[in-house]
Amino acid sequence: MTAAEPTRPQFRRLLKTAQRHKEQLPKTLLIARGDIADLMTREATHQNITVVRVPESELLIFIAEARQGSTMTPNNRWRGP
Repeated sequence: MTAAEPTRPQFRRLLKTAQRHKEQLPKTLLIARGDIADLMTREATHQNITVVRVPESELLIFIAEARQGSTMTPNNRWRGP
């Protein structure tokens, strides 16, 4: 099953959240091979972020950790563990 691609504003907010969290933009963006990610790929490349396509199964560990350790607050802000 492929995930729907976020809109440009959603993806930019995600990058800004990541930048605030680590005080820098990510160096690499991992995207599942089956996902449509044209906009994310263009935007990440524009921000000098390397995009790597991987099998979705390789991302499951990160997804599980994120779900356990962080949640989104009602105003779409990440709340860590």
